[in-house]
Amino acid sequence: MQIKIDLVDEESLQVEESPNESLQHVLRRNGFTSIKLGCEEGRCGNCMVLLNDHAVPSCKIPVGLTKVKKMKSDDGKKVTSIVTLDHFKKLSTREYECIMDGFDDAGISLCGYCDAGKIFIAYDLIKHNKSLSKEMVLNAVQDLNPCCTDSETLVEGILRAFEIYHGREDSKNERR
Repeated sequence: MQIKIDLVDEESLQVEESPNESLQHVLRRNGFTSIKLGCEEGRCGNCMVLLNDHAVPSCKIPVGLTKVKKMKSDDGKKVTSIVTLDHFKKLSTREYECIMDGFDDAGISLCGYCDAGKIFIAYDLIKHNKSLSKEMVLNAVQDLNPCCTDSETLVEGILRAFEIYHGREDSKNERR
């Protein structure tokens, strides 16, 4: 089946695939090797991408769903877009800068293997929430198994990124 996958920066990828094939495998076969292989169960975060601006494990998304445009943007237009970690880094958005600053403040290591899970979960949390609790972050990262950062440090880094993004520099002391 011919499937068009819309990527960020107006790129698109036309593929001949079974609609049930995982997005992860299709993207990797087409050169997007920043999407890592991991648990293949949607828990580890190694294959995380942004789909319509939300973090999703690409190993659990059938590629056929990427052509079904159910989501709508703020202006009411239908949109399906996929952002890989490589694309996200190139965009150098304010969100990315805040995440990197928050991770740096918390002392988070980025080894390259599980970065997508850490970064995209942080993005989803800071972008789509007006307030963020430690419990919310713990719930979001509970299945991640980062090999280079402990969970407590990851939670602190995401909370710090949220503070930076939302201009709440003073809330760091309120958490303690």
